Amino acid sequence: MKITQRLGLNRINVKKENIETVNQERFKTQEKRNHHPDQSEKSKSYFEQDLFPLLKTEEFIFREYLRNKEAKILVAGCGTGRIPFHLLRMGFTKIVAFDIIPEVIQIAKKIEPSLDFRVLDATNLNEFNAESFDLVIFPYNGIDYIHPIEKRKKALREIHRILNVGGQFIFSSHNSRLISYKKIPVLLRTLLSGLLFTGYYVNYGEHGFIITKYSSIGRIKKELAGCGFKDIHVKGDFSSTVRNYVSCKYCHYIAKKEP
Repeated sequence: MKITQRLGLNRINVKKENIETVNQERFKTQEKRNHHPDQSEKSKSYFEQDLFPLLKTEEFIFREYLRNKEAKILVAGCGTGRIPFHLLRMGFTKIVAFDIIPEVIQIAKKIEPSLDFRVLDATNLNEFNAESFDLVIFPYNGIDYIHPIEKRKKALREIHRILNVGGQFIFSSHNSRLISYKKIPVLLRTLLSGLLFTGYYVNYGEHGFIITKYSSIGRIKKELAGCGFKDIHVKGDFSSTVRNYVSCKYCHYIAKKEP
């Protein structure tokens, strides 16, 4: 097998003008795989068996920061409901969750009809009034798939708007400072796509190509501060800050909306 085939370079056709199309096509491919008659029953079984567990870092953060069971929580990019279902198990009931993909929301509704699942775009949360939630969670690096950077910032501003004063925003994001040989094909694909130095990289997986934002911890903090967030904390692999910079594939952030 040629090295270009192993890296996925022979199939790449990603240019700046069709980035959004590439991401949309990737999500459509994922929808087709997820959306078949028995998927909701399979997912329900998986959750009952705890085969979709919280990440260790998520467990730690939820234990430390989610103590008010009456908190109003919004879960962005919820997929088929992994985070909302765990929150429900933990005793939280005031939960709203959304995803941009209608098919995964249909599955989530079938698994747990009692929860409020919606189809929404994180860059447009106009159906929520200002200061409507005590906590917003954007799990599993979901914010990194919002492109271009202007839309990503718009999503952050929307989240800040709907948070109550004193409310918190918890999310994870890919770490650009990660040192790993696995980044080599990612860098090559990004170079060939013309996206190098934009902060967005071309990842390749079972669903095809997807444009993904990678950021350093410092850049994320600056981005959050620019959208009005303060008191920003970072959780990585629970070791030194230096190791967080070079060994974590992605880091978790906790930011607060203050007066």
